[in-house]
Amino acid sequence: MEMHSGPSQSMQSRSAVFCSTGQTPRIVENCGNTIILNDNLALDYYNKGLAHYQRGSLEHALADFTAAVRLNSSFEQAFNARGCIYAQLGQDDLALRDFDKSISLAPETSLSYANRATILYKREHYYGALQDLNHDIAISGSGESYLKRAAVLNVIKMYEQAVKDCSIALESSRELIFAFLIRGQALLALKEFRQSVEDLTRYLEVDSGNAIAYWLRSHAYSFLYQEELAQADYYRAIQINPALASLALAN
Repeated sequence: MEMHSGPSQSMQSRSAVFCSTGQTPRIVENCGNTIILNDNLALDYYNKGLAHYQRGSLEHALADFTAAVRLNSSFEQAFNARGCIYAQLGQDDLALRDFDKSISLAPETSLSYANRATILYKREHYYGALQDLNHDIAISGSGESYLKRAAVLNVIKMYEQAVKDCSIALESSRELIFAFLIRGQALLALKEFRQSVEDLTRYLEVDSGNAIAYWLRSHAYSFLYQEELAQADYYRAIQINPALASLALAN
């Protein structure tokens, strides 16, 4: 789902999440089984693709993952990996096609649910993203997945569940500091203004240049009748991002 100018970006961060095959390339000697040979070659290409990706060579990684799925059309991890590369290259339609394929091959274990959710979120297909993240949480149970779902829940105004998901994310890892921003936004919508200020302040201790956090906290301060603090945050927010001056607070 790294997701930081505002809450909506929590789902738009780097989407490339590769899973381990749990295997190492096997040497096939004097083997007449073409399927086994192709599977081993596919795995070799997959591992090469991962190495190229780690070096930042996306085009070479793309070529390797493509070779892997041509050799083994049931290689779920390779479809997921290629989809991630397409997503990073801005080719979302091709990425979605690969994520769909990966999920069809391994509906109970695929990492592609989270990756597909990222693209669906970008396209404002929020309920589709939510459904995919529900699957991903059932599979991985990761804090990052809960955080991604919280971002979606905020958009569709399911604030209480968003607060719960952020709390789970923070319990799993205190490094998921973006959860303070997402939870602070949800608490503001729930009119829990003091708690909102606490979360947004904790977030700003780490990311002091985030305009949205200042903008949200200015509203929380205003509802608490702390006008000097509200004005200070508001002017800080529009100093960083002047576009916020015309942005109204959603009900």
